[in-house]
Amino acid sequence: MNFAKIVAILGTLAMGATLIYGFSAGTLSQDGAALVKMPWGIVSLIDVYLGFILFCGWIVYREKNFLIALLLVIMVMVLDNFIASAYALCALLRSQTIGKNSSLVPEHNIYGGCDE
Repeated sequence: MNFAKIVAILGTLAMGATLIYGFSAGTLSQDGAALVKMPWGIVSLIDVYLGFILFCGWIVYREKNFLIALLLVIMVMVLDNFIASAYALCALLRSQTIGKNSSLVPEHNIYGGCDE
């Protein structure tokens, strides 16, 4: 579990720094237009959005409160894997038994621990 926490922390920090760089040094409309003109740019976008859908599905599956799940999904769509990494870290920190039951079990709610 410590390795997973380290990966989640590093992912959160890396994505935070990358987002700050992207917003300060780039223009999404211009850079995005160039990206979709390249075959591997299209592949990358499909890969990213498929990952969003899968991860957001996990969030919706885990969260019992629809409004919290919706807010988290919107945040993932806007702030990418910065939020995904932070959410995974929170799930790992709240998880009671990572090896036995895994944090994929919906009873593990990051806002209140295990619900019974």
